[in-house]
Amino acid sequence: MDVGGTPGEDLREVRVVEFIPGEWLSAGTKSVWIRGYRAFRVDLDELRRSTRSAERPVDLRIVVFWGQPSYPVPGKVTLISETNWRIDASTEIRKAITGAYVLLITPYKVDDQDGNELMTVRRLDAAAGALVAVCGRAGVFEHVFDYEFHVEGRFTFSSPPWENPLAFQSPRFESRHAVVYSLLCRVASGDSDSQLKANLSLRWLEAATYSRGGVDGFLKYWIALETLCMTSYGDLRPIVQGLARAYALSPSEAGDRFAVGRLFGLRGRILHQGAQPAIDGTLLKFMEGIYGDVVLEMFGLASLRRAEEVLVENPQFDLRDVLKKATVG
Repeated sequence: MDVGGTPGEDLREVRVVEFIPGEWLSAGTKSVWIRGYRAFRVDLDELRRSTRSAERPVDLRIVVFWGQPSYPVPGKVTLISETNWRIDASTEIRKAITGAYVLLITPYKVDDQDGNELMTVRRLDAAAGALVAVCGRAGVFEHVFDYEFHVEGRFTFSSPPWENPLAFQSPRFESRHAVVYSLLCRVASGDSDSQLKANLSLRWLEAATYSRGGVDGFLKYWIALETLCMTSYGDLRPIVQGLARAYALSPSEAGDRFAVGRLFGLRGRILHQGAQPAIDGTLLKFMEGIYGDVVLEMFGLASLRRAEEVLVENPQFDLRDVLKKATVG
């Protein structure tokens, strides 16, 4: 990558391996994971290759510089139609816009032990969060790249997460688009407080839909649901009663059938114990379905039994078993 001291200075090429601490190499590091952010409003005096290495057990090097980093851009899957997909396996080496950058570098493959991509990404997410907490958003304003760099000079990467659209329920636009209009009209005609809560919860639902999945996605789905109808911490009755009315069940039957208490327990384990269990993708679809059932019932619209649809279309999905593993494991 091309690096300079401050704006206006000539850039010089710097090998990525120069950013790797010698003690990491001595300890058997074969590759590192590199994440790059574009930064703004950086003091010019801080742009002279400001390099900081954290002590163990963090094993993180933070590099701040002015320059033009090069990074690999993976190919992608293009959906031409539901039966025609184009997979581009090529790799492009792209040069970023010249500016201030922050690199987060951490060991990945050490000796013969392969790195864990999920745990590495989580660790760097937390490091970026620490930068935001201490330095502010401008320090990591734009996430530009992530890749694995091997000390002998090559790189590898994983393509961005990709979801198969055929794994999801049919939208059934013809029979359901009128329900969407009815829901939005009823939200808009409510009092100001209910409008604010409903619109905020729908925005959380949209954020959950396009999240990375996992615990992040689960928490966003729960926040959407909690914002929609819960009025006090731990009081699950609005959710349970909404499902009971939607499915013509007693509250106890609805709570048991849809495992509302266990879902709340998983939320608590993640938030209060820092747990990061594997989250089954079907569980996120189920959370979407629960939200759909509760929001329609809350605004007086006929239930579409969307949570039930998820269970019917995924007979291999054992809700209680999945929650037991996520809550205990």
